[in-house]
Amino acid sequence: MIRFRVLGPLEVLRDGQPLAVPAGQARGLLGTLLLHAGQVVTTETLAPALWDGPPPPTFRKLIQVRLSQLRTLLGADADLDGSRQGYRLTIPDGSLDLLEFRRLAAEGDVDSLDRALTLWRGRPLPELAGTVLGARLVTGLTEEHLAAVETHADAALAAGRCPDLVARLTPVVADHPLRERVRAQLMRALHRDGRQADALAVFADGRRLLVEELGTDPGPRLREAHAAVLAGEPEQRADTPTVPRQLPPAARVFVGRDTEHAALLDAAGRGVPVAVHGPGGQGKSALVVQAAHALAPEFPDGQLYVDLLGSTPGATPLAPVAALRRLLRGLGVAPTALPDDPVEAAALYRSTVAARRVLVVLDNAVDGAQVAPLLPAAPGSAVLLTSRRLLATVEATHLALDPLPVVEAVDLLVRHSGRVFDGHDRVLAERIARLCDQLPLALRIAAARLRSRPDWTVEDLASRLSDERHRLDELNFDNLAVRSSLELSQRDLDAPTARAFRLLAQLPVPFLSTPVAAALLDVDEPAVDRMLDTLIRGRLVETSAPGRFRLHDLVRLFAVEQDFESAADRAAAVTRALDHYQSQLEEAHTRLRPHTTRGGPRGRLPGLREAVRWISDETQNLVAATRVAAESAELAPYALTITHRLRLYLWGQEMRTEAIEIGQVAGAAATRIGTDEAVATALDVQAAANQRLGRLDVALIQFRTQLRIHRTLGDPIGQARSLGNLGIVLRDLDRLDEAMASFTEAGALFTEHGRTDTRPLLLCCVADVYQQAGRYAEALAQASQALDLAAGDPTCVAYAHVNLGLAHCQLGDLPAAMAAFDRCVELYRELHLPHDEWEVLLCRSQVHLRLGDPNAALADAYHALELVGQDGDQYGLGAAHRQIARALRLLHNDSAVHHEWTARTMLAASHINLLLEPVLSPVETPATLAPR
Repeated sequence: MIRFRVLGPLEVLRDGQPLAVPAGQARGLLGTLLLHAGQVVTTETLAPALWDGPPPPTFRKLIQVRLSQLRTLLGADADLDGSRQGYRLTIPDGSLDLLEFRRLAAEGDVDSLDRALTLWRGRPLPELAGTVLGARLVTGLTEEHLAAVETHADAALAAGRCPDLVARLTPVVADHPLRERVRAQLMRALHRDGRQADALAVFADGRRLLVEELGTDPGPRLREAHAAVLAGEPEQRADTPTVPRQLPPAARVFVGRDTEHAALLDAAGRGVPVAVHGPGGQGKSALVVQAAHALAPEFPDGQLYVDLLGSTPGATPLAPVAALRRLLRGLGVAPTALPDDPVEAAALYRSTVAARRVLVVLDNAVDGAQVAPLLPAAPGSAVLLTSRRLLATVEATHLALDPLPVVEAVDLLVRHSGRVFDGHDRVLAERIARLCDQLPLALRIAAARLRSRPDWTVEDLASRLSDERHRLDELNFDNLAVRSSLELSQRDLDAPTARAFRLLAQLPVPFLSTPVAAALLDVDEPAVDRMLDTLIRGRLVETSAPGRFRLHDLVRLFAVEQDFESAADRAAAVTRALDHYQSQLEEAHTRLRPHTTRGGPRGRLPGLREAVRWISDETQNLVAATRVAAESAELAPYALTITHRLRLYLWGQEMRTEAIEIGQVAGAAATRIGTDEAVATALDVQAAANQRLGRLDVALIQFRTQLRIHRTLGDPIGQARSLGNLGIVLRDLDRLDEAMASFTEAGALFTEHGRTDTRPLLLCCVADVYQQAGRYAEALAQASQALDLAAGDPTCVAYAHVNLGLAHCQLGDLPAAMAAFDRCVELYRELHLPHDEWEVLLCRSQVHLRLGDPNAALADAYHALELVGQDGDQYGLGAAHRQIARALRLLHNDSAVHHEWTARTMLAASHINLLLEPVLSPVETPATLAPR
């Protein structure tokens, strides 16, 4: 083990034995590198430390020679690297006495400072004293030593541990007779030992030297010490400490946060610092003060509180030394004994707290650098912190504070308002809570508005807050304002990050991904990550999952009203984001349904799994983006294209409300665009919704209107698609001959114009017609041919397997039917299409029944019921309950009666007139709808 000692003459020890460092400049060179251990030191810096005056012309070569000598001496125990930038000495941890001294001195308690001072062996590095730079380096070390001596003296005096303090300070005063602080400390130590006359003599000697050497009188430190000695005032001792009780009052109304409150009590009770972070107005201070009052009895030596002013409008955050002085005053340290130096103040604070059990509340911190000096080093005390940012550099239990749950937010609003809310009012209160982002500050302001305006109803307030243009104006009362709180959060943002914050708010979608943010900002993704990191730490942006984040509504409204960018810049940002969404959706669509597109997929979705994941993750965002796009003529084409592609997935994912909404959005976009092509596309979106809702007559009219438009435009492929969709609706209306004619005409047009890739889909549609007509062998042939042609098209492959399973089942080949349905379930799960999956599960469940396995049938039926969901397809719910009843009947389970009754109710509600069939009837074919 190698050791380096610079707190005295330079020494290098290996396994406790001294190494012979070459005399002369090699020693000075090693000393300089050790003072900069781990850092690159340029040749220009080394030269003035080795030569007093201009170095010789060959100084670079001479330095290299000395460095070679040092490498030989140190061997493998240290790394001495050279480059064009300079030289760096890397040494093992714990091998340099200077770094050990600094570590101990930073701890600040009496014992640590004692150990730090014992490392000094005399004047540091005399090898460097011969040059101007060397002397400056040595002087810096001497100042560190003196600061540690003085800090140790303050700590020892405060703790009442002064038996050898006089002996320690006397030689220091002799070496530095004009240093007033250490002379005042010697006077107090002598006074503590009962040597009043000696203390006064030290003062008289110091006054004489100051007058003679500097022509000045003693400063305040010496005068205060002199006055204390003359008055015979006893020095404050640790055995009579001040007990501070500084906590502000707890909130009169405090709602919720039970989990967070319990976590605070648990960690603080174990002496672990707890740092609560969250956006402005989230109730961090209220929670921490509430917890501090609950914890107070466990800390008999007092409770300290400092507002660090990191979240106070118009205030400059408190400097660490100012906070330390407040803490020390709270602990009873006399104002005259408060150090001005931050390091000394931190050391005195840690020493004063070391023997006590206190609770420290540090409210509204800015960052870790502000907080670090304020943390007690010794166990026994506890610290509660609040900050808008995650203080990642602070070793603590970090607790993120999120918006209140809706129930608790409503309770807070009601209790703060002082009103009695009836049932209707509580419904409106929930709406207000959501408009306030469930933010406690916003809820308190809303409640204050109700208290101040008895003429307002709860509905009046809800109506005012519903207007996005004025919501932040409404959330402003007396000295409380959401806008002011948000202004503080953006105060420290640099210009690019502030611009990013404003532009990210221009697209009101539930969540943003990193690629979408990059499109909005027109920068690369690494740059987005850097800016997002700042915004997330400031809690202006919330993360929901890796690479996904959101802005709460109030934050977004605040960002939007910051009118720094031009309208053109804002529009360009939204356009870039919509372009990204459209191109990614097209790529995902090509992966999932290649029969509907020309050309292969490209971009960032390398396979089916990635395409499914992307479209599942982004569906809600895509729907929201179409709302934005449909509002302007310039962006309406994006709305139309996205809704047209998205229609195929919303029903498959049982997103019925969204599917209906995009039909309305598509209509609005087509009206803005004003072309026949746009109307035809919108009809496709709307007819798909009506078809799924069972409004087949409306869907039939819409598809026929669309067909007429395509014929007028001379668009044969558009005509073929309309005919295919018409065929599906006609099939569902049991008009099978017309359906077959429509499919045949569509196939002819596709073939004539080179679209043979659509053939597998049309074969499946024809197979559907044959199934419905009871021509199962022909249906099987059509489905088998479709499967042969559908390779590489997962949606068509799944559709073909549905038809294969149904045909095999009707023809009595149950094992083949089971295999087809098994494969189909796998595919629909890969494609994330729960609607199609539950239909096939019900088919497979019936096959299980016919094979004599009611338990497997029951499992499939329950899974189907789960996929449909309580708010899903009424026919699906009824069919699932009916299948569960069938399986339970075979298992002789009496609960079958309940499921039979539920099935009748659901099927009646879906306007489908189907009676319960015998348990072992032929497999029922759910209304499987062809993907288009």
